[in-house]
Amino acid sequence: MTDFKRLRVGYVPYSQSLDSPGDRRRFVFYAGRRGIPFEVADPSKKYDVVVASGNADLSLWTRYQGSPLFFDYIDSYFAVPCLSVRGLLRGVAHFSTGRSRWLQLIHRKSLERMFQRADAVICATTEQRQQVLPYCRNVHAILDSHALYHSTKTDYSAGDIFRLVWEGQPQNVEHFGVIARALKSVGKDQKLELNLVTNPRYFRFLGKVWPRDTMRVARSFFNSIHFHHWDEITSPSFMTSCDMAVIPLPLDDPFNAGKPENKLLIFWKMGIPAIVSATPAYSRAMKAAGLSMDCRTTEEWIIALEKFIKNGELRRQAGIQGKAFVETHHNDEILVTQWDALFSSIL
Repeated sequence: MTDFKRLRVGYVPYSQSLDSPGDRRRFVFYAGRRGIPFEVADPSKKYDVVVASGNADLSLWTRYQGSPLFFDYIDSYFAVPCLSVRGLLRGVAHFSTGRSRWLQLIHRKSLERMFQRADAVICATTEQRQQVLPYCRNVHAILDSHALYHSTKTDYSAGDIFRLVWEGQPQNVEHFGVIARALKSVGKDQKLELNLVTNPRYFRFLGKVWPRDTMRVARSFFNSIHFHHWDEITSPSFMTSCDMAVIPLPLDDPFNAGKPENKLLIFWKMGIPAIVSATPAYSRAMKAAGLSMDCRTTEEWIIALEKFIKNGELRRQAGIQGKAFVETHHNDEILVTQWDALFSSIL
């Protein structure tokens, strides 16, 4: 293997502190494992390689000619139709909030130019890879590291109140509208408690516009909710103390339906059974693990919730199968090898 430690690497991060999940679960994780030094990329400098995150200023880095460039494309913005509200306004919003140096009206076109500029594109799903291939032939599908999630669930019994858990970015609590009717229906015969592991506040758009209270939004869908601030030390053990995870996503939204299976793999790594929306990535993972806990309709959510709430042995089997699947097919050694292959593809 090439000694990547000698490379001069510039990284365009998700956050300047490098503590965003997109940083610490992806390139920053890999650089730490391989001992690769890097600096926050300066567009006026030349590097052996630049790794540009999904938060990079596309108007700037598509013009960069100084070094080979990798683009980490993990959010399915390219699946959003050009003429949708999100597709039309994103470029203008990036410029008006200072995230883009130059105005680029159509965000999808900005992504096309970035794919064409990149010497390699990193994505997360089969669908994303197929979308990118017409613009860049060197595309690598690489999921996140889940190394921080160190606890393992061992007790699959449940008390009188069944404790559901969800973990994620606070703006995504809005997705609980997908299962609000199902939770209300199941809650008529079984006391439910929904535990959210996230941040207390968020901005509705671009991380800067329209502040919202996470709990207030969540309680518009379900009343019995408890909030837990995400913490690297305590959150994994708290999540394994809950009975089962849920991951609702709106299947009619191309951006959210295009998400990779990272969240599901996090729960499985800890042995937590999870009921999920039937996105392409989640359904593939369920099938590969020999499980059937992905739902398309409210009725399917009700059936799945009632089935697994009533049967602790089914929850235990699902947790064990999910954990075994992650340990075999999505361990950190495989992940590091995939990043090695990415770097070797042009260096």
